[in-house]
Amino acid sequence: QPAVVLCLLRAGADMTLRDVDGKTALQWAKERGHAECVEAFRTYLGGVTASRSKAPSAEAGGAGAAVGASAAASASSGEGGAEAEPSSGAVPEEVVLAARRGEEAVVLAWLDGGGRVDATFGCVFSDGQRVSGMTLLMVAMA
Repeated sequence: QPAVVLCLLRAGADMTLRDVDGKTALQWAKERGHAECVEAFRTYLGGVTASRSKAPSAEAGGAGAAVGASAAASASSGEGGAEAEPSSGAVPEEVVLAARRGEEAVVLAWLDGGGRVDATFGCVFSDGQRVSGMTLLMVAMA
């Protein structure tokens, strides 16, 4: 769901977070063959890198472009539908499902209402796989 991926990244989602199995959102997308989500991720990183290259360098007191490159490397290293498990309560099931379906407005409304962009929860995928430590970014890219 590329629109939701971009929405979450722009809202400050941490692309380096890993689930309990050590997978990042980018790894989920690559593993499941979601090329559009991988491309949305690259588009976002390209914009961050371009804006940082225009900013003062780290030596001059700015953030520099190395931070974006480092985060991208960390997110990609180590090479179905999803529902929140009821025990977590951190992210409402309807928001998890909205992220999976690409319903950007629902995700934005939840974030605007105080939802945490990097809240973690357990998921059960349509193939029966259970994974803990998931974020909305991971679900949108999976």
